[in-house]
Amino acid sequence: MVVASIDSLECSGDWASVSATVAGRDEGSQPFAEVFLLQRDGDIWVLKARETACGTFSPGGPRPTDAEVPADLWEAVCLAS
Repeated sequence: MVVASIDSLECSGDWASVSATVAGRDEGSQPFAEVFLLQRDGDIWVLKARETACGTFSPGGPRPTDAEVPADLWEAVCLAS
């Protein structure tokens, strides 16, 4: 896969949310939207698994207390499909 475009970037502290359009390497593959979560570690940014960083939550429920993602990014990152 390749990133075709970066559609939005939001930062909060050491965390960043990136919405991007991703395309397959095969000719004719359809591009699709994807949300990436990154955490700063010193001078580098590390891709984080949303499944872990978003915490344990129920659909329609509030932001879980075990979420690592900052509250101001949580909804955009963790409720994205």
